[in-house]
Amino acid sequence: MGPFPHPSGRYFPPLAYQGLKKKKPFASSPTAGLRLSFHSQKPEEEEVQEAKDVAKMKRWSQRQHPNLVEDQRAGISQRHDHLLGGGGFSEHSPAQAASQREVLVPWIFPATFKDNTNYPTTENSRTGCPIRWDLFEGRCYFFSTNEENWNNSQSRCLNEGATLAVINNKEELKFLQDRAGFEVYFIGLRYQHSQKRWKWISDSGFTFNFTNYIPNFDCVTIGLSLPDKSSCEISRRWICEKRAS
Repeated sequence: MGPFPHPSGRYFPPLAYQGLKKKKPFASSPTAGLRLSFHSQKPEEEEVQEAKDVAKMKRWSQRQHPNLVEDQRAGISQRHDHLLGGGGFSEHSPAQAASQREVLVPWIFPATFKDNTNYPTTENSRTGCPIRWDLFEGRCYFFSTNEENWNNSQSRCLNEGATLAVINNKEELKFLQDRAGFEVYFIGLRYQHSQKRWKWISDSGFTFNFTNYIPNFDCVTIGLSLPDKSSCEISRRWICEKRAS
């Protein structure tokens, strides 16, 4: 379409071309077109106002629901406990969730939490040992998760028809060390002042040659290292041992 005359006698280009500058073509990518369309519909002033509105709504929500964050955290904690239990527990109430945590936490983090729970001693038919006892070469071993002094540890074992562990050979020593990991446990060896020697509670066991006696270090512990001397009055974990049924 060419120029056309105006009553004034001047010529003007078609209206479609008035005031327009030649622009570069848009990118052929659909995404580029969408971005352009999106920004063209939201001027800068609208975006600023929208941000202010969102912040205002957030503050209002926090005033109306001050415990919302804590409730969300509690929900996450309950779901986490459920996952740690392998899906074996259901979540019906906070009380049930708390009871689940009391059972799960000592099992998963034994180095951190003391275990004051009375666990059932129902026999495990596959091993001939009570629940939470480990089988090794026909013997059952219990590794405590709470702590007592040596005498109380022995009493706890006697209540289960067992004694503090007695090590009879190198294989048993390695098993106990591997199972103990980084923890330290009382075993059934202590110094007898009347006989001036180290003696197992069963009058038998593997011989350990402690070359020097340290006063008041009359009991023995085991962990990753070889058995070591310890005060009998310090509260520690312990290992019980008895014959498998």
